[in-house]
Amino acid sequence: MKIFRDIYDRLNSTFILLLLVLILPGIFTIGCGKKGPPEMIERSQEKLKPVENLEYQVNGNIVQLTWKSNYTKPVEGFEIYIAKQNIEKCQGCPQVFVKTDFVKSGVNEYKKELVKGHRYFIKIITSGIDDIKSSDSETIKVEFP
Repeated sequence: MKIFRDIYDRLNSTFILLLLVLILPGIFTIGCGKKGPPEMIERSQEKLKPVENLEYQVNGNIVQLTWKSNYTKPVEGFEIYIAKQNIEKCQGCPQVFVKTDFVKSGVNEYKKELVKGHRYFIKIITSGIDDIKSSDSETIKVEFP
């Protein structure tokens, strides 16, 4: 009789342990709210368009940029980014753009003095209200040997 009692106690404790292992995770996963990976909240405002027809002209040691901008939304202005490299020392170096200036809305030109022996990469980003930005414009490459 004692053998059956020991078997019954072992089965009973195994059954309880198995039940706890299967039921407890189910209790913790049940709850309120949506389960799943986090999702990024999209802004209700659409992104601004980049400037169009970005062109440059070099006069002496001054580069003059001009572009077109047709916007239906309010635009604060244009951020000018320039990467400057030494022509002799930097063949194939990465372009490290630095925000160098800000041009207010309504002005569609920018002038910058060039230094001899350097290569310049220039791009423009449109800046709108609530810090909304456009994607980068095309990149202009200017060499000033």
